[in-house]
Amino acid sequence: KPVLTINGGKADVTTLSKLPGSDVWRLVVDVASDSGTLVEMTAHVAGYERKLSEIWSFQWVKP
Repeated sequence: KPVLTINGGKADVTTLSKLPGSDVWRLVVDVASDSGTLVEMTAHVAGYERKLSEIWSFQWVKP
């Protein structure tokens, strides 16, 4: 399951899917925020009572 932390916005849609023909997974998050707001996000994939992926960190300012 995806584990998200978002400050300055909120996740509208979260999708975790396996890419066809591979062992690669993709996490897609649609984030909503007010214009000019700094949004700080971290995410990882968890399962079997542990982290299964690296931790992804990102900052974004909505134009």
